[in-house]
Amino acid sequence: KKKKKKKSNMASGGKFTVPSRRITLPQHVEAWRTSDAAKTIIGFVEAINSSVHGVLTSEAGPRSDKVQATESLLDELDGWITEIPPVEQPMRFGNRAFKTWHARLVERAQGLVAPLVPSDKAGADAELAGYLTVAFGNETRIDYGSGHELAFVAFLCCASMVGVYEEADLKTLGLVVFDRYLKLVRRLQRTYMLEPAGSHGVWGLDDYQVWGGMQNTCVPENTPLRERSTQHQQHVLTESKRPNVSLRGFL
Repeated sequence: KKKKKKKSNMASGGKFTVPSRRITLPQHVEAWRTSDAAKTIIGFVEAINSSVHGVLTSEAGPRSDKVQATESLLDELDGWITEIPPVEQPMRFGNRAFKTWHARLVERAQGLVAPLVPSDKAGADAELAGYLTVAFGNETRIDYGSGHELAFVAFLCCASMVGVYEEADLKTLGLVVFDRYLKLVRRLQRTYMLEPAGSHGVWGLDDYQVWGGMQNTCVPENTPLRERSTQHQQHVLTESKRPNVSLRGFL
């Protein structure tokens, strides 16, 4: 007999808890890699990968009410940047005003998330807010990296698990919501001069983003290998007037 998969608290509507940092040692990373949580996150990322394969951002399709509400949430966070301008300080990087912006996020996150959560998932707003508050950078180091980006992916994944989003929303989560998130964090980086977290030069994965690459995989599989590179470059240049999620980082 096949063993039934144990449903997570998120999926079953069980007890919700505020997320806390659990990976602090190298051996914790190994435990994470084989955990159900890691498999869930990877599955979520792969599902969005499939939904955005070869699709331009302009072709994302209609937005559901919850997707539009999430965009509005990010718009509100963006507006706070205008309300909390950088302060004058001697050091070039790590403007202290980001601490004020982040403190407001921590204070209001649960209230912002609550309207998204279905009524039968009481308590999920606190858990979702825990991921949202760590998705925009570290308020102590005043930096931003791929770990914060992953926290936002976790927020979207967990929100999907409690019924905020449906399978039909996957494409717009990847091409609309995540794109809006990237615009926000790039503005945070520019305004408050957030330092890159853990960047290693040319191998700086923290300087890149996910999903945009899948939009570029539009060259037919039966194209001869020597022609694929040229066709891919032509496609990217042709569509650069309507850049995809990854190209926006370069334009």
